[in-house]
Amino acid sequence: MMTTHARLGALRQLGRRERCMRRALRAAPMLALLAGACDYPTSLPKWDTQWLVPAKSTTLSPGQLLPANVTLASDNSAFLVSVAPVTISRSLGELCTACTALNGQTVAKPLFTATPTDTLRFPAGVSAATLAGGAVSISINNGLNFDPIRPGASSRGTLQLTLTSGGTTVGGLTLDGNSDALPAGQTTTRTITLTAGAVAGKIAVSMTVTSPLGDPVRLDTNQRFNVTATPQSIRFSDVTVSVTQKQVSVQQQTMNFSDIDQSVIDRVKDPSSLVLTINNPFAVTGTLTLNFINAAQPITKQVTLSGGTTTQRVSFTHQELQALLGRVVTLTATGTVNAAAAIKITPAQVVQINTQLELTLGPKEG
Repeated sequence: MMTTHARLGALRQLGRRERCMRRALRAAPMLALLAGACDYPTSLPKWDTQWLVPAKSTTLSPGQLLPANVTLASDNSAFLVSVAPVTISRSLGELCTACTALNGQTVAKPLFTATPTDTLRFPAGVSAATLAGGAVSISINNGLNFDPIRPGASSRGTLQLTLTSGGTTVGGLTLDGNSDALPAGQTTTRTITLTAGAVAGKIAVSMTVTSPLGDPVRLDTNQRFNVTATPQSIRFSDVTVSVTQKQVSVQQQTMNFSDIDQSVIDRVKDPSSLVLTINNPFAVTGTLTLNFINAAQPITKQVTLSGGTTTQRVSFTHQELQALLGRVVTLTATGTVNAAAAIKITPAQVVQINTQLELTLGPKEG
């Protein structure tokens, strides 16, 4: 029977060996137990030890949760939004009701005020956002045979364009006949710089044309007056979006297990697992399928994506561990996510996934 002194000596010797192994683990990229000064014990007590080996982290960017026509800027500073242009097109008969009865006649141009509107709509799925910058190019094509804001030698009118969202004005433009002109048959361009701030899912474009009594002109109520608003470089600092059945993929991760010596692999046993700490700032949930590529055999696992910070363990069988260890393996993760309600996201937010390998080592069998 081993004396108490002998048992303590054996434990001290094992402790020195394990401390040496731990130093090797901290110094090596992975589980490099090949370090020359640290010999794995050839005769171990009949108990198991666990080793936690850090691996690289991986992320899921917010760009994957965005709807079509919304992208993440290359510097991750904002969301870039593609908004289709709109054209407000009205005939003279629609602008000037008094002109209808005078159609085809050469008479003093009647005075009129018209206020047509249209809407710049955000991409489907975006219900709100914070505008960070951008502009709207305005193209005014005057198809009338007179200038509506300079219809006479001394007559002066105005054209006003106002951009609003949710009751807030985000831009505007006024053309005054005293200093501006809209020549007949010509196109005039201007640019409206947008004001930063919260916006709803659309921007209303309102036009007010105030045209006073003018010189005699032949009236043609079929002639048209067109204003086209084209958004340019629209940037949002955040967006509120709907996420339904969105396909996502996590940035692939290389896991280098090639430094693990065969003598260590022979001592790996159940239970061993990959521990994932997932920090999910988005209120999206779903299931991610993990694929371990370049393993000696196909290995596929699943984890649940929940909101907040969670820790999950992916268990491996002894056969799967033998297929993983000693190799450089690529981890991919794909899945489908959903949100119960529209969520607000910013460019800096990411789903962060940290991984570490939890190995159980025991005496070599056989």
